[in-house]
Amino acid sequence: MFDALRSPRGRRYLSQALKIAVSMILLAALLRGVDWRHILVELRRAHPVWVGAAWALFVAGLALRAWRWDVFLAASDIHVPVSVLTRWYFIGGFFNTVLPTGLGGDVVKTYVLARYSSRPGAAAGSVFADRFSGILALLLIGAVALLVAPGLVTPLTAGLIWLLLAGALAALAVMAQRDLRERLRQRVPGLARTKLGQALLDAIPAYGIRPILRALLISWIFDALLIGVNLCLARALGLDVALPYFLIFVPLISVSVLLPSVGGLGVRELSYVALFGQAGVAPATATALSLLYYAVVVGSGLVGGLLYILPMSEPSPVISVSRRE
Repeated sequence: MFDALRSPRGRRYLSQALKIAVSMILLAALLRGVDWRHILVELRRAHPVWVGAAWALFVAGLALRAWRWDVFLAASDIHVPVSVLTRWYFIGGFFNTVLPTGLGGDVVKTYVLARYSSRPGAAAGSVFADRFSGILALLLIGAVALLVAPGLVTPLTAGLIWLLLAGALAALAVMAQRDLRERLRQRVPGLARTKLGQALLDAIPAYGIRPILRALLISWIFDALLIGVNLCLARALGLDVALPYFLIFVPLISVSVLLPSVGGLGVRELSYVALFGQAGVAPATATALSLLYYAVVVGSGLVGGLLYILPMSEPSPVISVSRRE
């Protein structure tokens, strides 16, 4: 039994089981305090036009994220047509949100980049940097909202924003050092002598400050769309919640769904209830808001599923020469 769990397939199944268990336990805990019938009442009264507007904003945001991903790839001398990146960003969303498997969208995106570069480490690093830049931009927005409207939320919520922002800025300081890989290569010379070691070095997201600033600018546009998605869904439910709350809550919710779960289920719902409760939103309504957001994400994932099924010609890859810093 233990030998089976040590195999790649066994670890994948165990990961799936843990994600499903986390989501089920959290949803069960939520439903103990919230009547599911009240949630259904809230969902039934949601205005479809506002839900459709939220979906359109989310889809537009995915295209922006593909553009942001291209910034980091170009900084690593990996050149992929943006049309290809956009398609695979949607497909990655399909694997992330629709299928409860251990094969996440980030893995899918990293895999497809293998056709365009012989540097899997750099490809994986670009996927991480892309996700990180979005979270950093959101945390900066949340921090500004806290400065403009102090005392709006509990000290714990404000403290989480500042703590996460401090960690993200520390990571940013590392990513801004273009010579980091070379310094590590000199200090640990044996690391670069193996294929795995070279891939690990290549995966370090050290881009310099200019690509990061470009990615942050794109991220702020995307984050405005993401906050707009939540505003539209709140409007669909007839909620009147001040904008600063969304500026503070959306970053924390975006970080929370990185925890192991099936598409963020359970984690996201508890986050919406705990956070929007501070704005006077009833638990059933906050849960309905989170489920509407999940429906929007799944809806965009279905677009990715359609793109995955339909045969589409892609430009022939031109693998660039690996750059050694």
